[in-house]
Amino acid sequence: MISVSIYTFQAQLYQSLDLQQVLTDTYKKLNALDIAEFTSYLADDIEYTLGCIAKGKYKQNLIETLRQLFAQVTAIKYEILHSYQSGNSVVVEMEVTYERIDQSDIIISGVIFLKIEDELVNVLKVYKDFTPLLG
Repeated sequence: MISVSIYTFQAQLYQSLDLQQVLTDTYKKLNALDIAEFTSYLADDIEYTLGCIAKGKYKQNLIETLRQLFAQVTAIKYEILHSYQSGNSVVVEMEVTYERIDQSDIIISGVIFLKIEDELVNVLKVYKDFTPLLG
Protein backbone atom coordinates (compact mmCIF):
# COMPACT_ATOMS: atom_id res chain seq x y z
CA MET A 1 0.00 0.00 0.00
CA ILE A 2 1.43 3.39 -0.97
CA SER A 3 0.27 6.87 -0.18
CA VAL A 4 0.23 9.28 -3.08
CA SER A 5 -1.24 12.63 -3.73
CA ILE A 6 -3.94 13.14 -6.32
CA TYR A 7 -5.41 11.94 -9.46
CA THR A 8 -4.26 11.64 -13.08
CA PHE A 9 -2.80 9.11 -15.45
CA GLN A 10 -0.18 9.61 -18.08
CA ALA A 11 -0.82 8.42 -21.60
CA GLN A 12 2.07 5.95 -21.56
CA LEU A 13 0.42 4.07 -18.69
CA TYR A 14 -0.22 0.93 -20.72
CA GLN A 15 3.32 0.77 -22.01
CA SER A 16 6.23 -0.75 -20.12
CA LEU A 17 6.23 1.75 -17.26
CA ASP A 18 6.04 1.05 -13.55
CA LEU A 19 2.33 1.50 -12.84
CA GLN A 20 2.90 2.52 -9.21
CA GLN A 21 5.40 5.21 -10.21
CA VAL A 22 3.05 6.59 -12.86
CA LEU A 23 0.24 6.69 -10.31
CA THR A 24 2.45 8.46 -7.80
CA ASP A 25 3.70 11.07 -10.28
CA THR A 26 0.34 11.86 -11.77
CA TYR A 27 -1.54 12.01 -8.49
CA LYS A 28 0.96 14.57 -7.22
CA LYS A 29 -0.13 16.87 -10.03
CA LEU A 30 -3.76 16.75 -9.00
CA ASN A 31 -2.84 17.17 -5.36
CA ALA A 32 -1.84 20.67 -6.36
CA LEU A 33 -5.44 21.00 -7.60
CA ASP A 34 -4.02 21.81 -11.04
CA ILE A 35 -6.89 21.11 -13.41
CA ALA A 36 -4.95 22.18 -16.51
CA GLU A 37 -2.13 19.70 -15.85
CA PHE A 38 -4.55 16.87 -15.06
CA THR A 39 -6.71 17.43 -18.12
CA SER A 40 -3.70 17.61 -20.45
CA TYR A 41 -3.73 13.79 -20.29
CA LEU A 42 -7.37 13.54 -21.37
CA ALA A 43 -8.83 13.19 -24.86
CA ASP A 44 -11.03 16.08 -26.00
CA ASP A 45 -13.96 13.68 -26.45
CA ILE A 46 -13.46 11.83 -23.15
CA GLU A 47 -16.40 9.95 -21.66
CA TYR A 48 -16.54 10.42 -17.90
CA THR A 49 -18.46 9.55 -14.78
CA LEU A 50 -17.71 11.21 -11.44
CA GLY A 51 -19.80 9.25 -8.98
CA CYS A 52 -23.06 11.02 -8.23
CA ILE A 53 -21.71 14.40 -9.39
CA ALA A 54 -21.64 14.15 -13.16
CA LYS A 55 -21.72 11.90 -16.18
CA GLY A 56 -20.95 13.21 -19.61
CA LYS A 57 -18.61 13.67 -22.50
CA TYR A 58 -15.97 16.19 -23.57
CA LYS A 59 -12.99 17.54 -21.71
CA GLN A 60 -14.38 21.07 -21.40
CA ASN A 61 -17.47 19.82 -19.55
CA LEU A 62 -15.28 17.77 -17.20
CA ILE A 63 -13.08 20.81 -16.52
CA GLU A 64 -16.11 22.80 -15.36
CA THR A 65 -17.22 19.94 -13.09
CA LEU A 66 -13.73 19.66 -11.58
CA ARG A 67 -13.63 23.41 -10.93
CA GLN A 68 -16.86 23.12 -8.96
CA LEU A 69 -15.57 20.13 -7.01
CA PHE A 70 -12.18 21.71 -6.27
CA ALA A 71 -13.91 24.84 -5.00
CA GLN A 72 -15.05 22.68 -2.04
CA VAL A 73 -11.56 21.53 -0.98
CA THR A 74 -8.13 22.85 -0.09
CA ALA A 75 -6.25 19.56 -0.39
CA ILE A 76 -6.65 16.00 -1.61
CA LYS A 77 -4.64 12.91 -0.65
CA TYR A 78 -5.00 9.51 -2.28
CA GLU A 79 -4.04 6.15 -0.82
CA ILE A 80 -3.88 3.45 -3.46
CA LEU A 81 -5.01 0.13 -2.04
CA HIS A 82 -4.82 -1.96 -5.23
CA SER A 83 -4.28 -1.37 -8.92
CA TYR A 84 -4.86 -3.63 -11.89
CA GLN A 85 -3.84 -3.18 -15.50
CA SER A 86 -4.94 -5.10 -18.56
CA GLY A 87 -3.83 -3.80 -21.93
CA ASN A 88 -4.84 -0.17 -22.14
CA SER A 89 -7.28 -0.33 -19.20
CA VAL A 90 -6.50 0.36 -15.54
CA VAL A 91 -8.59 -0.11 -12.39
CA VAL A 92 -7.49 1.48 -9.12
CA GLU A 93 -9.03 0.95 -5.67
CA MET A 94 -8.29 3.82 -3.31
CA GLU A 95 -9.21 5.88 -0.30
CA VAL A 96 -9.24 9.62 -0.79
CA THR A 97 -8.99 12.22 1.96
CA TYR A 98 -10.46 15.58 1.04
CA GLU A 99 -9.66 18.58 3.23
CA ARG A 100 -12.63 20.90 3.01
CA ILE A 101 -12.47 24.67 3.16
CA ASP A 102 -13.57 24.56 6.83
CA GLN A 103 -10.45 22.40 7.53
CA SER A 104 -12.50 19.24 8.22
CA ASP A 105 -11.48 16.01 6.51
CA ILE A 106 -13.73 13.62 4.60
CA ILE A 107 -12.45 10.14 3.64
CA ILE A 108 -14.15 8.49 0.67
CA SER A 109 -13.35 5.02 -0.71
CA GLY A 110 -13.79 4.27 -4.37
CA VAL A 111 -12.66 2.70 -7.60
CA ILE A 112 -11.45 4.43 -10.75
CA PHE A 113 -11.49 2.91 -14.23
CA LEU A 114 -9.45 4.41 -17.06
CA LYS A 115 -9.09 3.45 -20.69
CA ILE A 116 -6.32 4.88 -22.82
CA GLU A 117 -6.31 5.27 -26.61
CA ASP A 118 -3.93 7.21 -28.82
CA GLU A 119 -1.86 8.08 -25.72
CA LEU A 120 -4.74 9.90 -23.99
CA VAL A 121 -7.31 8.85 -21.41
CA ASN A 122 -10.59 8.57 -23.31
CA VAL A 123 -12.71 6.92 -20.59
CA LEU A 124 -12.62 7.98 -16.94
CA LYS A 125 -15.08 6.44 -14.50
CA VAL A 126 -14.85 7.34 -10.83
CA TYR A 127 -17.04 5.11 -8.69
CA LYS A 128 -17.43 6.70 -5.28
CA ASP A 129 -20.06 8.54 -3.33
CA PHE A 130 -19.19 12.25 -3.22
CA THR A 131 -22.28 13.07 -1.12
CA PRO A 132 -20.36 13.49 2.19
CA LEU A 133 -18.05 16.00 0.52
CA LEU A 134 -20.83 18.02 -1.02
CA GLY A 135 -23.33 17.87 1.84
